[in-house]
Amino acid sequence: MLTGAALVTCPLFIAALIFAKMFAQVRSSSAGLASNLFGALVGGLLEYLDMWTGLRSLNLIALALYLLSFWFLLRSHRSGAQLSAPLGARGEDF
Repeated sequence: MLTGAALVTCPLFIAALIFAKMFAQVRSSSAGLASNLFGALVGGLLEYLDMWTGLRSLNLIALALYLLSFWFLLRSHRSGAQLSAPLGARGEDF
């Protein structure tokens, strides 16, 4: 039962880590929140996919998408691309 709970909550945990990492680096907080909202929309559409594939398959699809997103994040950092300077480095207080 504990393994099942870990499998079900793993995509949500990974998504929270990715969002926190990416949101700390965005130049515009409204653009960051908009992309998060778009991700929620895509996630909602994928949720309807469980009517077709079943809930077990949906969890694996979500986990694969979050891992793919994290892979792109790591790849962008390795190539030296940075979204922007941290907020405090640009002289902004908020």
